[in-house]
Amino acid sequence: QEEGLCINLIVTLEKLEESSSQYARELDEVQLMVTACQGDLAMALPALEAQEEAMKRSLATVDAASMAKLQSGSEPPDLVKRTLCTLIALMEKQAEETLQLTWKEVQEKLLHGSYLLRMHNFDKHSIHSKTVEKVERHLQDLA
Repeated sequence: QEEGLCINLIVTLEKLEESSSQYARELDEVQLMVTACQGDLAMALPALEAQEEAMKRSLATVDAASMAKLQSGSEPPDLVKRTLCTLIALMEKQAEETLQLTWKEVQEKLLHGSYLLRMHNFDKHSIHSKTVEKVERHLQDLA
């Protein structure tokens, strides 16, 4: 009976060693992926930071007179309208509804929403990933 117990222990130990080896291989693979992602992030971060600075500079050029012109003027070029619809979708977190706004609806939101102040204070980290996905799909459809 002791011999049978010893054989069971040996089989169990072999299985544990095999599992341990498999886990070690998987851990190595995960560590390689982490390293690759960290490298990608290190390369992408400077470009992201540069874009953020460019957006801040662009936003600084938008003033109350520009907003008033948008609110009272006739329909702007399509790219301007799409940009404003996208901005409203991101700020209101309602991509489905706001990506298809008419120009009159955009003007009403700009008029009643204090959008200039909200744009300056907008927290980009508050955007839900599902909203970003919808906006990305919308922009790809327009391209």
